[in-house]
Amino acid sequence: MKICYLLKTYPKISETFILQEILALEQAGYPLHIVSLQQPTDDRCHDTVTQVKAGVDYLDVKPLKALQWLFILFRAMARQPWDTLKAVSMAFDNTRDSPLSPWQQLAQAATLANIVRKEDVCHLHAHFATEPTEVVHLNYPR
Repeated sequence: MKICYLLKTYPKISETFILQEILALEQAGYPLHIVSLQQPTDDRCHDTVTQVKAGVDYLDVKPLKALQWLFILFRAMARQPWDTLKAVSMAFDNTRDSPLSPWQQLAQAATLANIVRKEDVCHLHAHFATEPTEVVHLNYPR
């Protein structure tokens, strides 16, 4: 049962409790994978970050060009057309202020879906009701 932690920024010095949670789950034998929406922003991090065994992927789509976003979304549409159309609708209905465009959020969600499939993740966990939760929501529209 692989668990994926979806975080806005990893590692983050102020989120010690998340780091401790990850380490405790790994110590208990749970396989984990970490996905961060952006690269670390802190100049320093806790020494215990080096103890984390989980792999980390970064979904920083800001530098992606429009054609790359369209390619990512085209692949998602080919795999799950109905869910992708619902996600597009949800992304553009989103009234929350976000530093990313709806297209960028969709590219993150589609990339996350690829990671979840590749890593055989059975549970996505996102702390806080912010950008990571929105990406998970776009990933699983209902």
